[in-house]
Amino acid sequence: MIRVTTLVKLSLLFVTNAVGTFHNPYVTYRRLSVEKTDHRHFLFVFLLVIAYFIFASFIRIGKSYPFLLSVHFNVLFAAFIFGFTTMIVFFITLGKLLGGKGSVKTLTILWTYSLLPTTIWFFLTSLLYIFLPPPRTEAFLGKLFSVIFLTLTLSLFFWKIILYYLTLRFALRLDLLKIGLITLLVVPLIVGLSTVFYMLRIFRVPFL
Repeated sequence: MIRVTTLVKLSLLFVTNAVGTFHNPYVTYRRLSVEKTDHRHFLFVFLLVIAYFIFASFIRIGKSYPFLLSVHFNVLFAAFIFGFTTMIVFFITLGKLLGGKGSVKTLTILWTYSLLPTTIWFFLTSLLYIFLPPPRTEAFLGKLFSVIFLTLTLSLFFWKIILYYLTLRFALRLDLLKIGLITLLVVPLIVGLSTVFYMLRIFRVPFL
């Protein structure tokens, strides 16, 4: 059982790393890839993901149907685990084929932290759905909202791209050319996962 002091320490490490992935991602990811301290702080990212799935299930189903609520949450979480595992296996396999050096543990930690912009975006869209549900007006305020939302979306997307690159760079020790080759192959994989999740009505946008 984790002691309170250990939990506090891990929480502080998580907050420091989470801020670092945005404020100084290169230094943060390089440190995460080589540090030998307790790595359990990355599990807090999974707690945020679980919190979002619970939140999304309440929005979609409501609290009046606990069984359906549980089913919806389990489906979301199972799809997430499947997508997450698929990406890890894909990266480590191609990375090794291209001469990359690294461990599944380091790759998992770095890729997990890359879920932060993804989780923030999903939380953002869900909150906006509650407070500013569609359809939105064509008036000035409606257009202003669209511009702000698009700006935030692009910012989070570029943050995700940076963390994606740093994950492959530090977890597998790959250069830019090899990362580019993996990217050419990962795009069809993401499109395929997105299509399957969409057809099954699990995610309209893949949680990756």
